[in-house]
Amino acid sequence: MLDLFLRSATLLNRITGITAMVVLFLMMMLTTGDVAGRFLFNKPVQGSFELIEIMLATIVFCAMAYCQSSKGHIAVDIVVKKLSRDSQKRVLLLNYLLTLFILGLIAWKSFENAIMVMHSKDVTMILGIPLYPFMFLVVLGAAGMSLEVIRDIVNMRKRGDA
Repeated sequence: MLDLFLRSATLLNRITGITAMVVLFLMMMLTTGDVAGRFLFNKPVQGSFELIEIMLATIVFCAMAYCQSSKGHIAVDIVVKKLSRDSQKRVLLLNYLLTLFILGLIAWKSFENAIMVMHSKDVTMILGIPLYPFMFLVVLGAAGMSLEVIRDIVNMRKRGDA
């Protein structure tokens, strides 16, 4: 059962990671087009600020789990390196549990907010793009990151580190 859960988490995190990469590429193209249009033709892309704002949130939350799975997050461990091996493991486990708690709060509150925005039919000012689908991507990204942290805790337990 746990294995199926972790494999589905891997699939979700790959999908969100690929989504982040595609959106990043599109954001680069949009920014290039906007700058070129502004300077070459004096015609910037209408609503580019709104689109980039939405794309940035999508990239950040969709890439978090992928970054965690590849251990790409920055860690400042100047103090932790000076601790004993057992203390380092305890600090890492505490870090994972705190991260899981905070991500759970982010997912929960973002879900509530997304439902509220969906019912209120909020849209962007210039282009009129509905906001709630992107808010659900925040929920999906936070949930995916939570699943990745759970995987790390399970792996710690399997190795006997926790």
